[in-house]
Amino acid sequence: MIESISKKYQEVFGTSPAVKVQAPGRINIIGEHTDYNLGFVLPAAINKYTFFAIGKNDSNTAKMQSVDYNELVEVEVTVGQVQTSGWLKYMESSLIGLREEGYAIGGFNLVFGGNIPIGAGLSSSAALTCGLLYALSELFDLNISKEKIAKMAQATEHRVGLNCGLMDQYAVTFSKKDHCLFLDCRNLEYKFFPAVLEGYTIVLLDTCVAHELTDSEYNNRRSDLEKVVEIVQTIYPEVASPRDLTKDMLHDLSDQIEETKYKRAIFVIEENARVENTCEVLQNNDLVSMGENMNQSHRGLSKDYEVSCAELDFLAEFAQQDANVLGARMMGGGFGGCTINIVKKGYEAEFISKAAEAYKTAFDIDLKSYQVDLGEGVGRV
Repeated sequence: MIESISKKYQEVFGTSPAVKVQAPGRINIIGEHTDYNLGFVLPAAINKYTFFAIGKNDSNTAKMQSVDYNELVEVEVTVGQVQTSGWLKYMESSLIGLREEGYAIGGFNLVFGGNIPIGAGLSSSAALTCGLLYALSELFDLNISKEKIAKMAQATEHRVGLNCGLMDQYAVTFSKKDHCLFLDCRNLEYKFFPAVLEGYTIVLLDTCVAHELTDSEYNNRRSDLEKVVEIVQTIYPEVASPRDLTKDMLHDLSDQIEETKYKRAIFVIEENARVENTCEVLQNNDLVSMGENMNQSHRGLSKDYEVSCAELDFLAEFAQQDANVLGARMMGGGFGGCTINIVKKGYEAEFISKAAEAYKTAFDIDLKSYQVDLGEGVGRV
């Protein structure tokens, strides 16, 4: 697809791009809603990308063409505040971040587009921001480290109103083909675990729904855990974040913690333990145990953390009842998006067909599906 992006650049700007970059979407094997709670996550990049073709121009203007939305927009590279919505807000926010971090750039021409499904929980926004920052670093010789790019991309999301952690940005920047990235979101140490799922395929089932409260509910969950930490600190001052909580601590203060918040804190504790266990079982190629961890993760996300929805629950439970599926769960922020399913090779088409038929009957929605492999992080093409 980079060829078509480069061709479009030639058509729009009359010259060839100086730099071409690809930034992947990401899946998360396990460890959902633990990143902003400073816990553990186990994501991986996938072989779906946003591609960027970019070059300098003799102006102070960023001229950006979105292929997917068929829009050409111009903004000053010295833009002072985020003024727009849609994809452009991420671009403006990224430019603001560069200036705030002391990186000077000139005007540039950009064409971008890709095959990461939008709104499917595959971190298309992280791919967009990490890819843009990486491309600008390459174009203007800024030498921004990948760690810095990830943190700046996170700040970009915060600037537009989503209080996310660093999982998506680290997965997009650091991932390695056929590996999962174990990330400790407190100290940002990471390591790779081989994830060659011999005999199985990763199938994503897209609910094709995105319930409107996603961002506000996401931020509410973060606030809930912060309040739990404040209560626990009255007895256990060493607790600095939800990562430090234990079930014993919560039990000791159960009369002071609202039941909903209590359940959400329990989920975070248990999800962190599932991530660590999944790393162990992956080393032993124990895919059955990995699948069971995924099933338990979905139950916790749905019943305790309450970030699922009827459509996600239906697809996860449908898959979990199939003997040819090792594990299934919702993935991403929730309230819509995809489920991730570990499906026996050769059974993918039948599984997708059965799920689509059942989903259509239940919700009158046409299901989308994606079969993915684990890919590389952001880089030049």
